[in-house]
Amino acid sequence: MRTKARQNNSNNANILVNWRDFCLGYISATCACADAYLNHSQKVPGFESYGEFAFIPAFWNFKHALELGVKFLSNVRDNKSWGHNLIKNLERYIKKSNLSDKECEDLKEMCRKYVNLVPLQELKDVHGKSFISLSDRENQFFHYPEGNDKTHKTVYDSNRHFAYYSLVISRPWNNENVMRELMKELKKDAFFFAKILGKHTN
Repeated sequence: MRTKARQNNSNNANILVNWRDFCLGYISATCACADAYLNHSQKVPGFESYGEFAFIPAFWNFKHALELGVKFLSNVRDNKSWGHNLIKNLERYIKKSNLSDKECEDLKEMCRKYVNLVPLQELKDVHGKSFISLSDRENQFFHYPEGNDKTHKTVYDSNRHFAYYSLVISRPWNNENVMRELMKELKKDAFFFAKILGKHTN
């Protein structure tokens, strides 16, 4: 019986380690993509630089890392009840985690920021207005170029000719420089999140 109990404990520990490692992998990918955008160094025939599109996977990777990390920190085993609502998951499972109240609030604020794609509001749309406010709870906006989800519908209802490259053009709006700052900010947030994960990996 003891051997079986030890095996179960080892299996449970390995499952949690897997969640942590996936999360750290996506954090690493976030930073690599942000750097690719900042450096614009990858050249291929027909494109000036494909690194200029790396902001797309940079955002998606970090949003996915947040979802995995929240689940890891909550030590949740029953994945049927998780869903995509990160803030609700934090509130629901906070007692199962070792997060302090401040860490929990910091994480909730970070989740609000990226679930609602708040950084994009610093960019300009085709009319020179701030990019529309979005809720992207299921992390679809940077997952596919279009879809039937609410986020894509909101964007395309507002601008049926929306193009993702408009988020990084330098003319007529200065989105390129703004996106550079957003990628730096994304890397800082990723590092902060990794520190929290590291603190609670025991």
